[in-house]
Amino acid sequence: ASQHYRGPRAGGDRTCRALDKDASVQLLTWMMSPEVVAEVAYASSFLPTNRVAAQDPRFRENPACRVFLDLMAHPNAEPTNATHISPELNEALDQVEAEVLEKGSDPVPLLNEVQAKLAAKAKEALDD
Repeated sequence: ASQHYRGPRAGGDRTCRALDKDASVQLLTWMMSPEVVAEVAYASSFLPTNRVAAQDPRFRENPACRVFLDLMAHPNAEPTNATHISPELNEALDQVEAEVLEKGSDPVPLLNEVQAKLAAKAKEALDD
């Protein structure tokens, strides 16, 4: 029986059915290793997605990257949970941001609306 596995990608995540759980775990482990994350991020002009990869000295060469790395190294910095609802949540938050920045709308009711709409899905995703 196949099982669902979610793997991160630039800009969101992918859900797929894996027929070979062990091979899937090995592939994702390799893909998320600090060396591979650093190499792909650097080659693609992306920021590193984990603290170990961020220690690659190539990222310190760019002043803009140094700002991000300093923020990433802050003791209060925490990772986000990428789930199958992340794209829907990100789209909803993008719409709120646009409404607030472009029209000067009050963010509180807009965020409450997003929360009400996605609360059940978020709970399900985080309990998964």
